Amino acid sequence: MEALGVASTGTIPRQLVFGWIDEQALVVHVDGRGAVLVVGCGHQTVSELLKRYDRVFDVPLYGVVGGLHFPVPNGRLKVLGLNGQRILASGKGMLAPMTMDDVKADLADLQERGLGLIGVGGHDSSDEVITMFAQAFGNAYRHVRVGERIVVGPPD
Repeated sequence: MEALGVASTGTIPRQLVFGWIDEQALVVHVDGRGAVLVVGCGHQTVSELLKRYDRVFDVPLYGVVGGLHFPVPNGRLKVLGLNGQRILASGKGMLAPMTMDDVKADLADLQERGLGLIGVGGHDSSDEVITMFAQAFGNAYRHVRVGERIVVGPPD
């Protein structure tokens, strides 16, 4: 399929323990499908990313792929034996880190959109969450791995 255009969500600021970050995602408009969000590392949270998308773009959202930042129940980065990704860079902050209930709420929000493509990167999401998304989205799920293509096929 042909990409009709590439844009950015624009920066979405987020306060982390170590300071402010400005994250953004790419928006790729795919002919006959709609838009696919390509997320680097989702510190801005899925809910904030979707709010921004809905506010700025009027193309139907077809897919979301990339680092969605779900380091629960355990992240891959341990700091002194603690789940550094979860405690320092997720949820509502250090005193209210992301929980599995937060992941389930984001998963439900994404399912409600009827996405045709979803992929969660392993850099910042646990194997448990990746399995949850793969099971929930079935054939719409794609594994996100460095150097592998994610192909958006022609409309049904």
